[in-house]
Amino acid sequence: GGDMIRCFGALTESADGAHLAQTLGAAAYPFLCLVGVKSSSSGGSSRSSSNSRNNSNSSSIVLEVKLKMQGRKLAALPTDSLLAYLQTVVRQHDAAMAQENARRLQRQEEAMLRQEQDREYRETLEADRAREEARRAEQEREEAERRAKEEEELRAVEERENALAKAMSLVGDEPPAGTADTARVRMTLPNGRRIDRRFRADDTIEVVRAFLTVYFHENDVDISNFSLSTSFPKRTYDDPTVTLREGDLVPQAVLMVQDLDA
Repeated sequence: GGDMIRCFGALTESADGAHLAQTLGAAAYPFLCLVGVKSSSSGGSSRSSSNSRNNSNSSSIVLEVKLKMQGRKLAALPTDSLLAYLQTVVRQHDAAMAQENARRLQRQEEAMLRQEQDREYRETLEADRAREEARRAEQEREEAERRAKEEEELRAVEERENALAKAMSLVGDEPPAGTADTARVRMTLPNGRRIDRRFRADDTIEVVRAFLTVYFHENDVDISNFSLSTSFPKRTYDDPTVTLREGDLVPQAVLMVQDLDA
């Protein structure tokens, strides 16, 4: 606007006056020129007839000629007419600057919008990547748990099969009634069922346990971890190497079967 106008006058005999006359292309005198000062970074280009660069600041400043009057025409121009010319040019310049500022602000807003969109896009990609990694990690964890569970179940099945095979190898034929050195053992299960069976006196507790393991398997009794004990006198048989004779289970005895997993 008008508050940004700076006036400068000089004689052509002075160094500054001569330099400006050459720079602005003065051909007659008096000489009047209204110029706009622009930065070269704004994209302005010099024009051979109306624009020229300030030699002392050519890398950053561009002088853009807005109005140039000289010679007899200028000398004969009434003051009011000259002022009207200047006011018209200044208004046109202000309008052009307002448009340029509006375009600059619009470019800045568009740049900020693109930056915000780019940031949101990167954040969305990062969130998607994080969710995908979490989903993949969860799948891997579930798969690892599934494999571990399957392996545990296979080991349990294998252990039961091995225990059953060992039990079958330990259990022999039941001694006939009336056989000497035998023990008649009644085994009472947790559900009250009673099982009577004769064993040899020198059979061990391990053989009795093996017989029960086979019995549970053949009769679909869901007991695998159990203990054996007598009520009178109260005694628990934890040592599988003890014989029935050593355990005072000869010639007959009652063993209570406790399901330790119940």
